[in-house]
Amino acid sequence: MVSAAAVLVSAILVVANSDKSDKVCPSKYPGYLISDGTEAIFQGCYHSAGSKSVLPKTPMVNFRQEIDWDLWTSHGSARAMVKKCGMVALARGAAYFGVEFYGECYYGDDPNFAQRKVTLDDDCETLCGLDVGGPSAMVVYKIEHWAPQCPTVNVGYNLDSTHWAWNRGCYSHTSSEPVFPMDSMANFRYNIDWYELADSGHAGSIVKRCGQVALKKGATFFGIELFGNCFYGSSPAIDGGELACKLDKCFWDVGKSKALMLYKVVDI
Repeated sequence: MVSAAAVLVSAILVVANSDKSDKVCPSKYPGYLISDGTEAIFQGCYHSAGSKSVLPKTPMVNFRQEIDWDLWTSHGSARAMVKKCGMVALARGAAYFGVEFYGECYYGDDPNFAQRKVTLDDDCETLCGLDVGGPSAMVVYKIEHWAPQCPTVNVGYNLDSTHWAWNRGCYSHTSSEPVFPMDSMANFRYNIDWYELADSGHAGSIVKRCGQVALKKGATFFGIELFGNCFYGSSPAIDGGELACKLDKCFWDVGKSKALMLYKVVDI
């Protein structure tokens, strides 16, 4: 006779496994710069076998012979390959593209998002690692046109498993003309790891912390001024337009003194 404890443990395991299988593979970054004014926004990692694919399997451009594994490992992503495939799609006027088997590039305008996404149970590292598809998997991107005054290090940053922060430019932010109310602020300036920022070449960790504050406050936008002053709200005052790009204004994807790098909270 099966004990009540055994039944309870079995039920817990079923629920845990069910929950895990529903969780899709996350991206390293939510998007990549393809060229000046063009971004590739991550749409997900999908199983891809034969005709069961998000994008048509023909035409295809193969860059597998140009893979630089050492570079990918050092960057923690295959951004160079994403850019190559994005440039192909851009030149052909396609709205979407995908990378499969690390270097096979597909593109089109009518993706079939009904295909099954790769989940945590499927081995994300092998099938979706470095933000490109592995064997029988395709990481899909949407092309977006956006030309900020100040070039960014990254298109955006993941905030949690269901939200990411999309960089929307660099704006003047002063007490007399603030982008957000001055009292809608959290201060992270005294907890900055400058060595981490210098080593990574961006302030993504601060962007993530600020974005999580915005999420808790129910705000749809946020921004960082003076490296660690975090402001948030849902109606940023940006009618004056972006600042002309200068290193003394926005740097490492955050604002410096009297300048604010603005982000929009986006659902994954």
